[in-house]
Amino acid sequence: MKDILRQIDGFMERYRLVDISLVVYLFLLPFPRFAGIRNSAFALMVVYLTMRLINGNAGIDFRDRTVRALFILAGTILLSTAVSPYPLDSLTYVRKYLLYQMVTFFIIITRYRDLDGLKPVLYSLIFSFATLSVVIVLKNDPSVIINWLDELERMTPEQRKETFFLGYSLHATFYIPILIGYIYAVSESRRMKIVLVGLFFLEMVLVYLHQHRSQFVSVLLAIAVTTLVARRYRLFAVCFMVVTVVAGIFAFTRPEVFGRYTSLLSPETYLTNEHRGWNERFGIWSGTIEMIRERPLTGYGYGWKKMAWVVRDGGFLERWDEDSDAYRYFIKHGYGGTNPHNLLLQILFEVGIIGLCAFVYFWVVVIRRVVVTVREGGGEGVDFLKYTACGVFVAYGVVNITNGLWEETGGVLMLSFAGICYVLSRR
Repeated sequence: MKDILRQIDGFMERYRLVDISLVVYLFLLPFPRFAGIRNSAFALMVVYLTMRLINGNAGIDFRDRTVRALFILAGTILLSTAVSPYPLDSLTYVRKYLLYQMVTFFIIITRYRDLDGLKPVLYSLIFSFATLSVVIVLKNDPSVIINWLDELERMTPEQRKETFFLGYSLHATFYIPILIGYIYAVSESRRMKIVLVGLFFLEMVLVYLHQHRSQFVSVLLAIAVTTLVARRYRLFAVCFMVVTVVAGIFAFTRPEVFGRYTSLLSPETYLTNEHRGWNERFGIWSGTIEMIRERPLTGYGYGWKKMAWVVRDGGFLERWDEDSDAYRYFIKHGYGGTNPHNLLLQILFEVGIIGLCAFVYFWVVVIRRVVVTVREGGGEGVDFLKYTACGVFVAYGVVNITNGLWEETGGVLMLSFAGICYVLSRR
C-alpha cells in the first residue's frame, strides 16, 4: 500500500499538482462561483497531505509552538462540537470551515521555504482580487456600482450574486494590505509596479463605492499604518492628496455616498442603533451576550448559523420585550440569517471562553514569531512580512468590531496568512 502511495506522491511531485491546486484554490476563493473547481483543487491537497502523513514524510514539525497552538485551537473547537446542543450542525461546519483552514495552512508551511518560493501563492492572492475587481467593472452597468446600496435593495438574491460585488469590501480588508506590502517590499519591474499600483487605485475606488464604512475605514487605516512603517512618507503624502481629490469629486457628483462616510465624524453615529449608526448592532450584541451567559465555557458549537435555533430553543424571544432591539432583530431571521456581528462575541457564542483563549493564544504565537523575525531583520522576505503583518492585523482588528471573520473565506485567508508568516519567519 505504501509503495502505491509513494508512486502517486512521486507523480504529484513531478507535475507539481499540489502547488497548482493550492494556487487555483486560493485564486478562486473570493469568487461566488466555480465551487466545483475550487473543491476539486482542495480535494487534491487533502489527498496529498494524507499520503504524506501515512508515509511519514509530511514535513510538519509537531514540536513547533505555532503548530501546537493550532492543534490546541482545533481541539477546543472539537470539544465544543462534542458537547454542543447541535453536534451534527457543528460537525458539518468543522468539515466545511476548520478542515479547509488547517489543510491550507499545512500545505503552505510544508511546500515553501522563502519569499521566492511563496511568490506563486502571493501572485494568486493579489491577482485573484484584481481579477474580481476587473470582472465587476466589466460585468456591471456603471450605475449599479455607483448606486450599489440602492440597487442592492431592488435585486433578488440570484441577481446579487451575478454582480460579483457582494462582500467586496470585506475581502478588501485582507487583499489590499497584502498588495500594499508587496508593492513596498518586493523588487519587481517598473511595468509590473505600474500595473500593481493601478490595480490598487481601482480596488480602492470600488471599496469606496461599496459603501460599507467599517470596511473602508479598516482598509484606510491598514494602508496608513503600512505606509508609515515602510517610511514611504512622500508616497503617503501623494496618496493622501489623490484620495482627497477623488473624495472631493465624489462629494460633488455623489453627495449621498460621500455623506455616508462623513457620518463617521459625527458622534451620533456611535450613539444611535439605527441604520445611520450601528445598524442594529446594539440589539444584536445584547442578545448574543445573553445567549453566551447560558453556556459560557464551551458555547453552542462551531458555526454561527445555528444562532436562530438557539434563540428559538432557549426561549429568548419570550424573555425579551417586543420593543427591544434584540427582539426586533432576532425575530426577523431564521437559520443562517442571524449573526453576532462581532468577532469576540461570535467566538464566545460558538466555542466559549475555552475556545477564545485558544484562538488568542494561537495568534499571539504567530504575532510573536513575526516580531522576533522582524527584529532580526534581513531582506525582502522580512520587509514583506513586516509590512503585510501591520496592514493585515490592523485591518482585521478594526473590521471585526462589526464582523466575525474566523470561518468561511475569511478564516481560510487568515490561516493562509498565518502559514505565510510561518514560512517567512522560519530560520
